[in-house]
Amino acid sequence: MLRTQDLLTLMVGYAYKSKPELLPIIICKQISLLLQHGNIPASASIYALFAMLLCGFQKFESGYFAGEVALAVMEAFPTKQFEMRVRNLIYAYVTPWKGLLKDCIPPLKNGFSIGIESGDIEYTAYGIQHYVQFLFFSGVNLATIDQENQTYSKVLETYRQDGILWSLQIFHQTALNLINLSEKPWELEGTIFRESECLQNWQENNFDVLIAALYINKLVVSYLFGKPLLGIGFAETANKSNSGLTGEFQISYLYYFRALCCLAILNQGTAEERTHSLSQVDNDIKKLDLFSHHAPMNFKHQVDLVKAERHRVLDQKLEAIDAYELAIAGAKENGYVQEEALGNELAAKFYLDWGKDKSATAYIQEAYGCYARWGAKAKTDDLEQRYTDLLQPILQPRSQSLNPLATLASLVDTNLSIHSSATSNRTNLNTSLDFAALLAGAQALSESLNLSELLEKLTQMMLQNSGADSLVLLLPETDDSWHIRATAIPETTQLTNEPLVGSSNLPVQLIQYVQHTQEVLVVDDLDIDLPILDDYLQQHHPCSVLCLPIRYQGNLSGLLYLQNQSTAGVFTCDRITVLNFLCSQAAIALENARLFSKRLDIEAELQQLNAQLDQRVKERTQELSETLETLKSAQVSLIEAEKMAALGTLVAGVAHEINTPIGTSITVASTLAAESEQFLQAAENGQLRRSTLNQYLEVVRQCTQLLNSNLSRAGDLIQSFKQVAIDQSHQELRTFNLKAYVEEVVTSLQPQVKHSGHQLRVSGDEWITLIHDPGVVAQLITNLVTNSIKHAYAEGETGQLQIQIKQQEQRAFMTYSDDGCGIPPANLSKVYEPFFTTARHRGGTGLGLNIVYNIVTQSLQGTIQIDSQVGQGTTFTIAIPYKPDLKAR
Repeated sequence: MLRTQDLLTLMVGYAYKSKPELLPIIICKQISLLLQHGNIPASASIYALFAMLLCGFQKFESGYFAGEVALAVMEAFPTKQFEMRVRNLIYAYVTPWKGLLKDCIPPLKNGFSIGIESGDIEYTAYGIQHYVQFLFFSGVNLATIDQENQTYSKVLETYRQDGILWSLQIFHQTALNLINLSEKPWELEGTIFRESECLQNWQENNFDVLIAALYINKLVVSYLFGKPLLGIGFAETANKSNSGLTGEFQISYLYYFRALCCLAILNQGTAEERTHSLSQVDNDIKKLDLFSHHAPMNFKHQVDLVKAERHRVLDQKLEAIDAYELAIAGAKENGYVQEEALGNELAAKFYLDWGKDKSATAYIQEAYGCYARWGAKAKTDDLEQRYTDLLQPILQPRSQSLNPLATLASLVDTNLSIHSSATSNRTNLNTSLDFAALLAGAQALSESLNLSELLEKLTQMMLQNSGADSLVLLLPETDDSWHIRATAIPETTQLTNEPLVGSSNLPVQLIQYVQHTQEVLVVDDLDIDLPILDDYLQQHHPCSVLCLPIRYQGNLSGLLYLQNQSTAGVFTCDRITVLNFLCSQAAIALENARLFSKRLDIEAELQQLNAQLDQRVKERTQELSETLETLKSAQVSLIEAEKMAALGTLVAGVAHEINTPIGTSITVASTLAAESEQFLQAAENGQLRRSTLNQYLEVVRQCTQLLNSNLSRAGDLIQSFKQVAIDQSHQELRTFNLKAYVEEVVTSLQPQVKHSGHQLRVSGDEWITLIHDPGVVAQLITNLVTNSIKHAYAEGETGQLQIQIKQQEQRAFMTYSDDGCGIPPANLSKVYEPFFTTARHRGGTGLGLNIVYNIVTQSLQGTIQIDSQVGQGTTFTIAIPYKPDLKAR
């Protein structure tokens, strides 16, 4: 099985180059064998291949999961033989579809030495290929890409990796065409690579991946230099070979720039061609949208820029403005300086065509600055030719005799010790724009007060302006010893804190020489007569070495050691001048960072002391705080009670519950008057009989009984209302059975309950007796029932009203409930407030439940709780002591 897997793995490389359609079959077969026979040392690499395949089929979430499995297997069962293979597959084909592209660069580069040591030359070469490509796509400075291509092309030549070397040369020549303006920059015919000498061979051997890569780069460059029609032709050729780019990040550039080319010439074709082009653009947007959904940090700004151009050609100006701004902001946020430049350039064209020259000027100048930071001098030259007037404000200094390097040199004193045959060479740095960029960089250093952030900025800025491929920063400690505080390579800085003395990774003698002399030391090819050639230099033999002192107010505050392993003469006078200027600014920034760090330490100590003091205060005052909380709670209760008591006098004048007995009395009185009138008429007419007399006397007896009972009832109610607000000691107390009395009250309410269609039931313990005024209990029940009938049900609805009585501890509990509409949570805290009602339009006064509250809490000296769910009903739970506390009254 191991031999089969080895053979299939070997076939993957050949299929990738010439028969990409075979990749799914081969990889799935490998996975099938693993599932049948179990894991082998190469399992992590096979899972990684499967992850690559899934991402190639745009199953990004599944692919990312498979990639995580591969990394977990590699970590659990580390095998150096396959580590570079896994790194390349994961960080070249999987991670770019979920994370920021720049974050994939360091893991790829860090794996090169592992791959070479383990003998995995093939996947080390693939890793180099993707490393260089990602530098280009991420917007890394083109000069750095040039240097890295030179370095790793030699590695590929050494190991005879011709196929991968071609891929490097495509991107290397593309970078050079962007650096140096040529008549036809989209034709890759230069000193590094000549497409005319390779293309036929690739076509004959079906090297689709190389053909697609070549034509996508030609597509990009042709669009950047204003040849969209050529770009569409290049896109068609690349599309025919795009099967070779399964899972490759570069495929997004085909969709991105093809859409831009189609939109650039959209208005030049016929209506049919225009429709076809828009359809192609929409398809490309759809593909980019899919990528953006999973990795917006890499693709969202591309989608926005294509949409902006689409709005432009459709004359949707407001939408175009928003889309341009989104595209520029997204590219800037994620560090894609070349696409930030393109977004600004296209926005400038949009405003220029609209006749808004002032806005166009701002955008084209921003584009110029971005292209300059990218190192694309050919593109800035192109912009100068096409937008001379708009760029005049920033190009004007060029016509003056300004020498930025001389200005920089005048700002700092340099003690220079040169041991080089190439240092006298000048670099193309003498432009006002570069001068401005350096000043901006110096300002960025001065703004960094956090030491770690400052070290990262400083090391990367030094690398970008020096030509070095590695750098070490050393700082003195309080005991005057020197420590290594940062090591850096392009795009990666590692912070550390190791003593210089005894380090085997640095030329200690050379650094100590600069420490003592405080002069800049430059060495090429180790051609030097000073006694500084220690074991490190003799073993590693770097071609270019530079050591710079960092001085603040005449005192040495740091040292920078830079080297280029493969190229001599890198550290020219121009570069040293720039680096020395940056060192002078770094010295100030380091001192500021030290002071800021010291201030933070003092503040942290003060905060700790304050925290300890606060804790002591909290411990000593905890009891007081609890007491205060108790007093506050009591105060709130007292205020609420006072508010309710203050309205007691109003209750005395309100007796809406006496309507029923008064109304009954009026009816009985009118009946008695009518009977009396009939009786008198019979007597006057001589028609009076014994039966008539008896009948009249019976009516009189019944009416007088009803009048007496109802008027007595009304009198009792009026008296109970009055006594809610007056001294409760005047109430008439008696012993009564609670359930029996409640049933009597319910009986008197039955006409009202039956008229509304509801049912009212009483249940509970029979033996509970209270010593209270029963009249207030009757009023309590009446108000609760009336409140339910009026407010709990819509017109025509019927419901169940229940009263349950039970004993618990030393109190009687009366629970009243209905199954009506319930009370909204927002109103629960207001129901006892006087005059609060949600039915004022139906004559509600808002006093019913206020009276209930006063009866329970004052007359009965009990408590009342409410529980209500909207749509389910309301329950009142009333707790009543067996007898009132007369002293409390």
